[in-house]
Parts: sequence; C-alpha cells; structure tokens
Amino acid sequence: HEIIDRLNGGVAELTDTRRQAITLDYTSRKLYQYELSDYLYQYGLSILLVVLLIIALIAVAIMKYREMRAAHEEKIRQLVDHDPLTGVFSLDGFRKRAEELLRTHPDTPYLLTYANIRNFKFINDSLGMSAGDELLRFWANRTLATLSDEEAMGRV
Repeated sequence: HEIIDRLNGGVAELTDTRRQAITLDYTSRKLYQYELSDYLYQYGLSILLVVLLIIALIAVAIMKYREMRAAHEEKIRQLVDHDPLTGVFSLDGFRKRAEELLRTHPDTPYLLTYANIRNFKFINDSLGMSAGDELLRFWANRTLATLSDEEAMGRV
C-alpha cells in the first residue's frame, strides 16, 4: 500500500505536459481520444436519470392534459344540457334525460306538463330583469325540490 501511495504521490507532482509526454513515450504515441462508450460509462447513470425525468415529466403533462380536457368536456356538456340561469335541463338536456328515463323504465307511465308564466314581460319591464331572473330561479328550485331522481324538468 505504501509503495502505491508514494507512486501516486510522485505522479501527482508531475505537470500535465510531462505526464502526457511519459504516456506517449511508453504507449503507441497517440493521445487517447474519448469515445461515446467512455462518456456513457462515466455519465451513464446521470444520462439515465435525466431521460427518466423527462419521460416522467411528459407522462405527468399528458395526464394533466387529459384531466383538463375531460373537465372542459364536462363543462361544455353541462353548458349544453343545462339552462345557465336556472340550472335545470335545457331542451337538449331534457330530451336526453327523458329518453334515458323511458329506456330505463319502459313500463312506467309518465306525465308531461308545460308551465307558462303569462305576461312575464310585464314582470321584467316593471320590476327589472334581475327580479324576473330571480323569479325563474325560485320557481325552478321549488319545482326541482318536489321531483324525484326519476323525474326531469327542463326550461325551453
């Protein structure tokens, strides 16, 4: 051990130029050129970790994109199928829900009602649009409270 330590100490004392000259004298007289395999051996673990990190980041980005897309699709479906003012089904949403209920319970008798607030324009004109909107929301909420899960309500 002591001899090797002394030799290493002596080699460490040499300048880089002298060390290269000795190497050239006792080898094929060519300076060593690093190849790809040398770099892979030296930095292989780091390269692997960087590649795995990039793959993980791409996978996370794809998952986030899919989640965001699903949320946007659900929001669009909600906007298409529901009336934005009252929250009840729109005409399309009502049709879809009614078809679903009829398919699920084909033998159940059903009733279709239509409600029209006469002279609703008078309410909007005299009390304001916000009062008319509030009346529609109140009417929708009260009506929805009386419906079961197997009944549907829509606003046309």
